[in-house]
Amino acid sequence: MLGAGVGVIGTLGTAALTYLATRRQAEDAGRVQHRQKLRDERKETYLAFLAALEEFQFEIATFRAALQGAATEQTPPALSEVRRTAGERLTSLYRQCNRVGLAGPEGMSDLANEIRVDATWAFARLDDHVRDGTVPTADSVRTYLRKVSQLIDQQRRFVREAEQLLTATPPR
Repeated sequence: MLGAGVGVIGTLGTAALTYLATRRQAEDAGRVQHRQKLRDERKETYLAFLAALEEFQFEIATFRAALQGAATEQTPPALSEVRRTAGERLTSLYRQCNRVGLAGPEGMSDLANEIRVDATWAFARLDDHVRDGTVPTADSVRTYLRKVSQLIDQQRRFVREAEQLLTATPPR
């Protein structure tokens, strides 16, 4: 009788330990799966943001070239089209910046916002010339090019930080 009681207790103990181990394994698998899904969503969001930024940079360069080639007395149709397209690309960048804000973390969101602010500044300076009917001066071009260079540096920083975040080993 005592032997049978010890056997039953041993069986129940083994069953409880097996249950706890299986439950822990399932929780760990769920956490790993969640981290992987979050990583994939962030990667997609960051890539979409960078694509929007690259499209904006292309259009803003086209806008600048068109502005410098434009006559001061009249806004040629090509300049109006380039201005409109650059504005659309800025709007797209703004939307992608909001997606980065949702995807996080806060540091990436802050950096995306800094990029958006500088991109808005670059567009607004060129747009000012169109509205005012003026041609950029040498000083305004230098200031503009410094801001564009800063924008490129921020883009590189965004890429580096995104890469670090996406390739980091998650804590256990």
